[in-house]
Amino acid sequence: MEQDDNIAAVRRMQERASMKRLFEFLSGLPATLVGGVFLAASLALMLLKIEVPAYLNPAWAAVLICGYPLLYLAVRRIFVNKGMSKISSALLISMAAHADAPSFEPEFGYSSANFPDMAEGTDIRSAGNGVLEARAPDGSASMMYNSACYEEPGAAHETVSASDGSQWYSMAAHAEPPQPLPDGGSGYDAPRNEAATAYNNAQFQSFMPAYEQQITQVNADRAQDGVMEVRHADGSGTTFYDQAQYQAPRGEHQLYEDAKGGQWYAIPGKSAVERVPVYEDGKPAYDGDKLRTVQQETIRYKAVPQRHAEPSRRSQHERTPPRRKQ
Repeated sequence: MEQDDNIAAVRRMQERASMKRLFEFLSGLPATLVGGVFLAASLALMLLKIEVPAYLNPAWAAVLICGYPLLYLAVRRIFVNKGMSKISSALLISMAAHADAPSFEPEFGYSSANFPDMAEGTDIRSAGNGVLEARAPDGSASMMYNSACYEEPGAAHETVSASDGSQWYSMAAHAEPPQPLPDGGSGYDAPRNEAATAYNNAQFQSFMPAYEQQITQVNADRAQDGVMEVRHADGSGTTFYDQAQYQAPRGEHQLYEDAKGGQWYAIPGKSAVERVPVYEDGKPAYDGDKLRTVQQETIRYKAVPQRHAEPSRRSQHERTPPRRKQ
């Protein structure tokens, strides 16, 4: 029994000696110079505006090299020293370094409980670094961008405060238009199946119930980009633009709400005829020296809205701690 105690004591002495040697090495000039090299490399990346993942930033090597001796000394003095001498400069520096380290990926672990003004039962999930997707019980959705990682967007948005004081830019999620049957001719020049066309038209009317004008065809080629176009029996048409993705257009337009609560700008267009070149084997066809053309029905619109720019992500060297409510 006494022999086992002696062996355990020797092992503890060896462990303390190893930790002491590591402490002395990291506190020495060579390790300090190595830490300085890593810090200079991190500074060079910042000045050259070269972005790397946060966990690959060379500055972490300097933090480990210089931080371990401080942390070791702080912990050792807490257990060895007595009275007020437990509070050392190493302890204060370690605490200050930990408290000052900002977190730029705060979306992990968030739920509706973290946002007091959000409806109870709202489902929140991570959609990327600094981005959350929130879906309310009524089915409405929004994208939330952390103010530490993103510039304030130009599109319509609300600033939402979390319980920890951080602020998020909340933008309405892109509308979810219906998916048409391909046989219905999603493009105007595509062959159409009458049954599929009728189905697509009825599906659109259900999606946009407030739009009462009768339609003859739906063009959903750009639905994923927030654009849908419909045609009417007189040859005219209307193009719908998702408000979450497009700025308010100039000129004549109306605002419609879809069945899921999304808002759409509706811009009317007039029927027209234009001449377009004829192509054969991918090349324009000519009759002698004259370009061969045919007449084609089209719709002309006086206004086309500008698309909102996506929220601009701050570059790594420009990121700031999350804005917090005062």
